[in-house]
Amino acid sequence: MPPLRPRTIPAVRINPEYRRSFSVSVVFPASGWLMMANVRRLAVAAAKALADLARTNPLLVIRGGMLGTSLMTADDVKALASLPSREELLARIAGAFQAPLVKTAGLLQALPRNFAYGLSALIEKQTAEAA
Repeated sequence: MPPLRPRTIPAVRINPEYRRSFSVSVVFPASGWLMMANVRRLAVAAAKALADLARTNPLLVIRGGMLGTSLMTADDVKALASLPSREELLARIAGAFQAPLVKTAGLLQALPRNFAYGLSALIEKQTAEAA
């Protein structure tokens, strides 16, 4: 049996900004094909790319992964792939910070506006009684 030799193949189209942190290798052991994705950074982007490929290609089955020093099951990899993007998370945080400030600004605007309405109603009432 020949020794296992990994070959890097362009099996997955990768966004150019992720290309430096993601490579896909295929190893041909005796039991069949084995695809390994080596990720240096951006593990979520790599999991999303592989999950999208597995969704469109029924021959690709994700069996697990390794993040840092911990092993991940296939469900863990799918959960990692379903995480929102960094931009979406930042937008959610910005919205969470903005919501109380908008409420406070609305309350601060309501105080002088209501005072002005009350004062104008009082003036109209007094002019109506005087006439």
